[in-house]
This record gives sequence, C-alpha cells and structure tokens, in this order.
Amino acid sequence: MPVHCVVWAKEYLFSQLFGAAEDDAEQLDNAADGENKDEIQELKRESDALRKLREAVGENQFPKDVFEKVFDHDIRRLLSMANMWKNRKPPTPLLYADIAAMARNSDGQEGLRDQQLWSLGRTCDVFLDSVGRLARRYVDGGREPLSFDKDDEDCLDFVCTTANLRAHQYGITRQTRFQVKSIAGNIIPAIATTNGSPFVCGFVNCFANANF
Repeated sequence: MPVHCVVWAKEYLFSQLFGAAEDDAEQLDNAADGENKDEIQELKRESDALRKLREAVGENQFPKDVFEKVFDHDIRRLLSMANMWKNRKPPTPLLYADIAAMARNSDGQEGLRDQQLWSLGRTCDVFLDSVGRLARRYVDGGREPLSFDKDDEDCLDFVCTTANLRAHQYGITRQTRFQVKSIAGNIIPAIATTNGSPFVCGFVNCFANANF
C-alpha cells in the first residue's frame, strides 16, 4: 500500500538521515527471534550503514551515495535472501547510472505541480535535489536534527520522491505530491505500528504489508 511507503520515507529514512533518529537496537535485538528474523537482521545492518552515511552529510557525493545505498545496494541485499521472495514479488533495484536516460517530464500531464504524477526520471531528479537541500540545512544548522513539516517544501519533496521511488521498486501505485502530503500529514507514529516504534514500522511495515 502507498501509505506504508510514505511512513517508511517520513518516519524512517528522513529521521535516519536528518532527524532525531531513535536508537531501537534493543527492540530490534528482542525482535530478532520472531517471524521476521531475516528482515530484522537486515534492518539492523541498514540502520548501522545509515548512521555511517549520515556522517557524510554535506559532502558533494552525499545525494548520490544515499540514492545508491537505498535504492540499489539495499535492494540487492534483500534480493540475495531468496527465502523472502518465495511468495512475494521481488523489488527492482534502481541504478544511478540509468538516471540520465530517464525522461524528465510529468508523463504529459498539465496543471498544478502538486497534482501531477511525476515521471520516474523527474522523481529521481527531485529526490537528489531535495537530499542536497536538506543536507545544506542540516550542516548550516550545526547538525541539529531537522523536523519533518508537511508544509516545508524540502521535506515534502524528499518524502514524496522517496516514497514514490520505493513504490516503483515494489510495484505499488505511485502518488501525486498532493496525495503524499495528505498521507504524511495524517500519520501518527504511535498507531502506525504495533509496538509504537516509528523506526521499526517505517521499514518493516512497508516491507511486510505492501502488496508485493
């Protein structure tokens, strides 16, 4: 479902890169023996890698590094876990090298920017640009955590494009910027997951409950 991708983009990835990311190591350790053992172990590895990547915020290569990690390397690691895809449609990695060949239009649509369904190429472009904008704000602010605001253009661009790239990879219907804004503005982390942890729900709920 699209909402799970928006939750993942807002509550997990945004927080891990720019916000006040929670340290859920103990919760993840306790959950490691449950039904989603492989997924939990993968989440731990991803969160550790994201913490290291966050140290590079502000460097010129940061947007490219984020794109490659999240939409290529992480997906390939998941695909290597063959048992996870016996009854699920596997995701498709996105290659940074292919971005230049993608169309930059809005699929021929006219009208307000927020109501257009952006092409994959334009979505990639806006994603990279929004990562750069947020990175500059994070560094200029003394690396103080940023807070998501649905009315903040930089934050909304990031969540919209992140969610739609994720949706594309899993064969989930993509959303307009207006639709993503509505979803993101109504997400309450405490009810988005059974244990109240946005860190866990952001990845696991999107991964486990979407229509793969």
